Amino acid sequence: MIIDTHVHIGGEAVGFDMTEEKVINAVRKYGIDHILLSNSDSGEVDHSQNPLPDKYLMSQEESLRVALDMARRYPGLISVAAWVRPYFQQPTEELEMLIKDNLDIVKAIKMHPFHSKTAPDSKRALSYIELADKYNLAVVSHTDAAGEGSPEHLYNAAKMFPNIPFVMVHMGLGSDNSEAIELLSNNLNKILLECIPEKLAKIVTEKLD
Repeated sequence: MIIDTHVHIGGEAVGFDMTEEKVINAVRKYGIDHILLSNSDSGEVDHSQNPLPDKYLMSQEESLRVALDMARRYPGLISVAAWVRPYFQQPTEELEMLIKDNLDIVKAIKMHPFHSKTAPDSKRALSYIELADKYNLAVVSHTDAAGEGSPEHLYNAAKMFPNIPFVMVHMGLGSDNSEAIELLSNNLNKILLECIPEKLAKIVTEKLD
């Protein structure tokens, strides 16, 4: 079985712009059996770290509803990661009920420190990780070379919540990955990897074997 754990819909304002049609066509073209889907319309800031224009803003609740609706229309194909908005929002009763009522397909909380300008170990982000911990969900987070997306921030958050898995997407996108590799060597059983080139995967395997 082939499972793609890093699939987005939406996100025109942050440069993704993946329609449902594009996603499903790609899934069929490449023989993917199951995907973990998040809605990048939850993005909060642009590539210059400025707040997105109002016309592009979507609440985390509405963003999750869009992803859930798509998942329900393709039963067995799609699980959902709820992409949250810690810069402008906090966990709401509505968000929690959407997660609770759909635990059969909601499997993770998705964070994007760059497009939310919020580090995973910050107070505003930790409130979402507490929600993940409550419902035994994974925390899937983008990481990059510096700033809020540094692998160290995710590592710090993972240490605070030993009962749930964390996924370090990209292992520090745009870096030489050395920081991520060093952190993982200290805590391999707590942090999973995602979206890394095959060559890097071999280096990590050799380093941590």
